[in-house]
Amino acid sequence: MEYLVDGEKFHLSYSELRDKYILFSNFSLAEFLDRLPEVLHLACIISYLKEVPSYNTLSDKGLIHQLIHLLDIGEEPIIDAEKIRQQFIKEMKLC
Repeated sequence: MEYLVDGEKFHLSYSELRDKYILFSNFSLAEFLDRLPEVLHLACIISYLKEVPSYNTLSDKGLIHQLIHLLDIGEEPIIDAEKIRQQFIKEMKLC
């Protein structure tokens, strides 16, 4: 499908997004963390597609905010990487 953002055309394939979601959801925690920029990018696209409200993604407990914590302060004991991975799997699910 094609869509416009500020007059610029973008292309999106739902099946390709779903396949990436399935791939990323099956990553081990180590793989998930190694590919975190790709995971974050996919979370942004899926959130946009699913029209997830920004307060559900950007608030302190929001998925995108939590993924950025993993990039920025991933070694802190308050950050539960597996919990964030499970949040990704649950909230970004595409059927």
